[in-house]
Amino acid sequence: MVTSIKPTLRYQMREYLLSGAVFLGVNIFLILLFSGSFYISVSWGKGVVQYNGYGFASAVFLFVFGIVLPRQALRLGVQMGVSRRTSFLGLLVSSVLASLLLGLAGAVLISGTQALSGGNVAVSDLYVMIYLDQMAFTSAAQHLVSVLFNATLMLCCFAAGLFLTFLFWRLNKLGCVLAGLSIPVLLTGLPSLGYYFREPLTPLLNLLKELVWFFLSSPWAGMLIFLVIAAVFAFLAWLLVRQANIRGAALK
Repeated sequence: MVTSIKPTLRYQMREYLLSGAVFLGVNIFLILLFSGSFYISVSWGKGVVQYNGYGFASAVFLFVFGIVLPRQALRLGVQMGVSRRTSFLGLLVSSVLASLLLGLAGAVLISGTQALSGGNVAVSDLYVMIYLDQMAFTSAAQHLVSVLFNATLMLCCFAAGLFLTFLFWRLNKLGCVLAGLSIPVLLTGLPSLGYYFREPLTPLLNLLKELVWFFLSSPWAGMLIFLVIAAVFAFLAWLLVRQANIRGAALK
């Protein structure tokens, strides 16, 4: 299994590295754009330009990868004689490595920008916005926590994308249409149900409040919640893919 997972990881990590390089390039361009706008803001009497989109953008990046990569990777693995379990494990391991690398790249990007701008451009992330009072990092330990926080968030989003892509893979055409319509209905309808049926849903709403307060209490609590959600989505995705009819991918 160890020998068969190595080429699987190399193939998947190559996709992550190439796409991640483009993703980082876009973020650097945006930071430079925001930095250039600082000189305009100075003439208007303003002080600091803020950029805090890296963490959220990284989470979306991994969510999209969780949707577009797994089916191709599993099909190619089956064609090359790799079991679906090994291919699925390769998906999880590569997502962990990619999340850590993107989190580390974000920390380097943020610290480098802060050092070069002299404090005029405040580049931060979700960890700073949620758990710190100041707008920037002040210690190496905070950078490390930020890397882990962003990595667990990315892993959670990847697992959610993994579950969705395998869910739609297993459903027929009618099921895909119904699932595609039900997801936005649930996302918009559940808050309304919580408002109009507050009394019968009070225990559930209280539980959600406790989870929110637990999440806000510490970044380690937030990481734990992200990891639990990622584990649930990954387990459900494995239940879906273990019985899926996987055909080999067409090689060009």
